[in-house]
Amino acid sequence: MLNRLLSRRCLIVCILGLVGSQLSVAHPSWAQAVGVDVWNLAELEEQTRATTAHNRVLLAEDYEIQQRIAIKESLIEELVAGHTSLAATTDAFLELNRAMPQHMTVIRSLYPGRSDRELVARNVLDYAKGRSVSDREEQAVQSRLEHELDALIATEPLAAE
Repeated sequence: MLNRLLSRRCLIVCILGLVGSQLSVAHPSWAQAVGVDVWNLAELEEQTRATTAHNRVLLAEDYEIQQRIAIKESLIEELVAGHTSLAATTDAFLELNRAMPQHMTVIRSLYPGRSDRELVARNVLDYAKGRSVSDREEQAVQSRLEHELDALIATEPLAAE
């Protein structure tokens, strides 16, 4: 009885194996989707190496972006607290953005102005919004920064960079 049961199970496993192998030959994409396409092992290993290398690049880029964000957050805290000027913060943001030309492209599309410095100053103002503890303090900070922006614009050249 036990031998008969084992024989049946063995037969079922063999049949399923044959059906599976026939399906994988007839439909290679099925075998790939299920992960049984062992004939592509070298290609799969290469894909794994490429994916690992790409992940390292992404992690490095993510680290750099996180560092830039931390620097900008620190600059904004100093600006809102009144420890630095809008012009100095703008120049620091400009320097950070120059390393990432696509950031400047976005800023140019979002803000009006005659120069990159003016555009970035407007970006800094947006960054600084909502950072104060109270509405009254927020109004005072925004008023101070608007006056600093007016002074910065007055000293800027007429042509965009």
